[in-house]
Amino acid sequence: MNIALIGCGKWGSNIYQVLLEQKLLYRLYDLNKVKPEVSADSLEAILNDPAVDGVVIATPVVTHYEIAKKVLEAKKPVLVEKPFVLNSKDARELVRLADHQKVILMVGHLLHYHPAIIKLKELIADGNLGELRYIYSDRLNFGQIRTEENVWWSFAPHDISIILSLIGKKPERVYAFGSDLMKNGIADMTLTIMNFDSVTAHIHVSWFNPSKVQRLAVIGSKGSVVFDGVENELTFYQRQNDVMVANAMTFGTVPALTREIEHFVDCIKFGRIPLTDGKEGQRVVEVLEEAIL
Repeated sequence: MNIALIGCGKWGSNIYQVLLEQKLLYRLYDLNKVKPEVSADSLEAILNDPAVDGVVIATPVVTHYEIAKKVLEAKKPVLVEKPFVLNSKDARELVRLADHQKVILMVGHLLHYHPAIIKLKELIADGNLGELRYIYSDRLNFGQIRTEENVWWSFAPHDISIILSLIGKKPERVYAFGSDLMKNGIADMTLTIMNFDSVTAHIHVSWFNPSKVQRLAVIGSKGSVVFDGVENELTFYQRQNDVMVANAMTFGTVPALTREIEHFVDCIKFGRIPLTDGKEGQRVVEVLEEAIL
């Protein structure tokens, strides 16, 4: 299987390493030609190469739509890293194009491929949490201030994607508050509340936090689960005889990105619909748009 990578920046370099380790890397196109031994001269050279079985896009989000459109028009399966695109109109067009071309369109919502999140979904499906009542997510860091997108668009897609998958639909209402502490006009902290029929969810994201926090909590009528993404630990809480009992599961070094790439390759090989396909990506973008900051 020959996979081409478009973009080899901070996150693209991680994808590069995984493709290399999995013996999948075929060509790389990056404007800076950071890996000349596998570099292609142009995007068109990759799209016109019949040996390319699939393409991963890890460029700045402002370029995602145009590059993904060209890849789909060339009838190449494509994995677009998050955030998918910057508006729902572009998302819908890419989904329509993928359907028309009968080509795989996948979005890199990485948390779905994390073993802890897979275990969380199993606990919910088995009824261990009862009816879902409340979900909250904190994704905080002292991070790089972007210019193409704010922290809501940069950090929150992961959490929105998981919350939508757990509840099974989009929220009825979205309320958002944000602040631009570092750069005028670019929100670097947001707090968003999403109301569903019987569940409330909130997402807090920030580039302006002195310590790194990645926490997802799911509270149900019978039990609760907290996922610590920094420690790769999932803790399941249940009330027993008026005492809260905790059972912690640690997942060590988690190759979630490896699992995501493997899933993309399997979808190409066997013609499967990706877990995080273009339609799932479109729903996330629609929620991102609803939070007017």
